[in-house]
Amino acid sequence: MRVRRRSKAWSQLVCAFTVIGALAGCGDDDAVTPDGGGTDGPPSRPTMKIGLFYPATGALAPLGEGILNAGRLAVQQVNAEGGLLGRDVILVETDDESNAATVAEKARNLIETEGVVGIVNPVGSETALAVAMLCGERMIPQVACCTEDGAFTTVQPAGMRYSFRTTTTPAATALLVHRLAVDAACMRVAIVYAPGGADFNRVLAAELTASGAVVVAQVMAADGLASYATEVTTVAAATPDCVVTDQAPASAGTFIKSWSEQSSPPVVKWFGVVPSSDSAFLSALGDPAIADGMVGAALFLPRDTLGYRGFETLYRAAYGAGAEITPATARGYDAAMLLLLAIARAGSTDGAGVRDALIEVSKNGATGTDRPYRPDGIALALNVLRDGTDIDYDGASGPVDLNACGSIVAVHEVWRFDASLAGTPGGPFVSVSRPLFEEPCP
Repeated sequence: MRVRRRSKAWSQLVCAFTVIGALAGCGDDDAVTPDGGGTDGPPSRPTMKIGLFYPATGALAPLGEGILNAGRLAVQQVNAEGGLLGRDVILVETDDESNAATVAEKARNLIETEGVVGIVNPVGSETALAVAMLCGERMIPQVACCTEDGAFTTVQPAGMRYSFRTTTTPAATALLVHRLAVDAACMRVAIVYAPGGADFNRVLAAELTASGAVVVAQVMAADGLASYATEVTTVAAATPDCVVTDQAPASAGTFIKSWSEQSSPPVVKWFGVVPSSDSAFLSALGDPAIADGMVGAALFLPRDTLGYRGFETLYRAAYGAGAEITPATARGYDAAMLLLLAIARAGSTDGAGVRDALIEVSKNGATGTDRPYRPDGIALALNVLRDGTDIDYDGASGPVDLNACGSIVAVHEVWRFDASLAGTPGGPFVSVSRPLFEEPCP
């Protein structure tokens, strides 16, 4: 691994440029950077290393730039306030390539050769799981931003968890959709799910059955088909009164369109797991009227909270007013910041101590008196932690309260589809509520 070091002044200059400028300064795979941008001379303090995986290449590469920049920003903030435990934080940046076959060896190198005391990410489900297996064995804390795989919850035994995430699983969304279906008096429910939706299907079916509804069909449907006529025929034959589609937005829209193309399409209540901001669903529908009255739920990035606004201000100051902030960017920042704050809370880099501190700093403590600190209040948070007092970190993506499963109690959005609003500035997705839901722990 090549180690590049530059001055902190250079780092700040790079981060004042656009993303292109930032990458021009620090774009090598497996780079080691002390404050998010590198240094040319020796660090002014002793150092500790944190590993950061991001997808510079591979299927998830479009997310890589934002996640990398978010991790750098978190480290820059901490180093600007004296670092952790009297040491500068060095970020060891590694391309996970969205490749589970190679990422474990890269993680092993981070632990054995670089000596990292914690790891942020990888991003994808399979890559994050592969690294979690190693982190559990080596007792290295890991915080991943974006994996929603249910297997990540059970990869380490209860009480010995070293891997956490700043998102949740589809099981949490399934609990919310179940509530919506019960509220709509659904009694005969069909579930259509994508190949990766087994956890959602399992939890939703179990909850519906327990509440007295009948699951009349469970149909797995491949994503990206031009028509779902075959699957529609199967579902229609089961005579449901409600249909839940847990598919990619475009596929969900295409399924509903295929339903409407039957000679006499049965009237059903539609439920979808689609973000309200996704235009692919609308494009696939064609005629908005065929989805009128549909109710949906999905993980949500609230952009009107103090936590997000503080992060947005910092991020755009570092990377430019036009820098894109995706949900993965915000969750990536929270993953990195939670790990850094946990080290400060633990007062050491001991894996078990940092593991326990992760849950402590993520939420209000047992006394209910922990003060919340947000991305624009990190300097104060670090001072409080150094004095031995716990905090409640409220992040860029929401409260990010970690539960016993290692996932967060996540913000969701419930929406209702009003076809009459298609073509208006606000669009047909009408926000109804933003409840907090978490996955059921095994």
